[in-house]
Amino acid sequence: MDKLQFIYDRVSVRKFKNEKVNHNDLIEIIKAAMHAPSAHNVQNWHYVVIEDKEKIVEISKIIRTKHNKIINLVNDEIVTKRFKKMIRYYTFFEDAPVLILVYSSEYTPGGTELLKEIDVDSMNDFISVYPGIQNIGATIENILLSATALGYGGCWMTGPLFAKKEIENYISLSKEGFSLNALIPIGVPTGRKHKSPKRDLIEEKVTFF
Repeated sequence: MDKLQFIYDRVSVRKFKNEKVNHNDLIEIIKAAMHAPSAHNVQNWHYVVIEDKEKIVEISKIIRTKHNKIINLVNDEIVTKRFKKMIRYYTFFEDAPVLILVYSSEYTPGGTELLKEIDVDSMNDFISVYPGIQNIGATIENILLSATALGYGGCWMTGPLFAKKEIENYISLSKEGFSLNALIPIGVPTGRKHKSPKRDLIEEKVTFF
């Protein structure tokens, strides 16, 4: 159990101390991220690591601006009220000392063209599991686990991606074919308890043969 404790210690952290993240630790976190498995070792990921506080705050402003724009276009008062409440969950990262943006490029599994010619249903099954995105899930998990092991906390964020295009335009990543998949704030957790949600029982989630 002790050897796996860093896995059980990982929680979604949304409150951070006003402390910098050691740059060498960031390098180690990214190295761990790059050791995630990927289909055909395609490594279809790219990371934008932002330590500049002004840039982090600017991304938060971009999200707030898009959020308000959407609200002004919706006539349903109940939906609008619910969406307004979500803004704090979309922008809490502005208090973090580091923000990692995870990008990916598309990945078409080998054999797709062959199956397309002989069995379209099998081809659809083949590509419906989205191995390219599974690669990104693996690298993000490595980011979170390595950050935990080094004494930091983070949170896997996709909610702000209703402003995906606006964030991408601001970052202007010069890698053709890559798009933004997630935001991950990293920092030293505050002293407050960051609870881990209750997990289902193994018996409810596992089938052994």
